[in-house]
Amino acid sequence: MSNDHTTSMVIDAHQSQSRAAERNETSRTNYVLDLYNSFMEEYRSGSVAYATISLLGQSCLASVAAMVLLMNPSGFSRPVQMIELFLVTIFCMGFNASVLSQQKEKFQVNLLIVSVLVSLTVICLHLF
Repeated sequence: MSNDHTTSMVIDAHQSQSRAAERNETSRTNYVLDLYNSFMEEYRSGSVAYATISLLGQSCLASVAAMVLLMNPSGFSRPVQMIELFLVTIFCMGFNASVLSQQKEKFQVNLLIVSVLVSLTVICLHLF
């Protein structure tokens, strides 16, 4: 009887830890989703101002990524560097075009996020 009770307590503790880990993972997912939604609402509320600021900032970041990419004689081969430069340029131009052609705010924000992530990835790859 005591052995069954101990086994039951161990199983309950394990299930409790599993539920806590699930809640923790769900809360992280909810946090990112909440952050995205709040950013989207903020962007929508002042879309003209935020589009202008985002366009300038993102273009500067992409320019820095291109500069770091071309200045850094890293171990990457030249064709790989040109592909990275192509990606930085395409996503930067894509966001700029989405703002200038007045696409929906959600499309603009998604392109902004992708463009910033691509530029930051290239910068990190070539600086570190």
